[in-house]
Amino acid sequence: MTDTGLPTYLNRGLSLSHAELCTQLGAELLSLCQSVTADGRLTPEELDGLRQWLREAESAEMPAAKHLRGVIGRALADGKITPEEYSEVHRAVEAALPFEERRQAMSARLEVEAVESAARV
Repeated sequence: MTDTGLPTYLNRGLSLSHAELCTQLGAELLSLCQSVTADGRLTPEELDGLRQWLREAESAEMPAAKHLRGVIGRALADGKITPEEYSEVHRAVEAALPFEERRQAMSARLEVEAVESAARV
């Protein structure tokens, strides 16, 4: 959920805009988000890399960057991250992606979730 109370994927104001994608920081964030979501999983190393980039790119005032900082900050506030928090961060990263890239990321995540769900049965 976002600060607006909507599921992340419904809050269109969080995705990187065309103007933001034309900036160096916007292009870097897009590349990072695509890399993090490519296989449908978010690893501790990917989360750490994303957190580090957001820290180093403090000047990035894009709505997507601000939202990711908030979600990651809340997830890591107690010093550990649960599977549910990983999922929340992954969905927040998806929300930062432009529409077509978001569809690809969601498809990869849903495929992984289906496989993991079938394995638990």
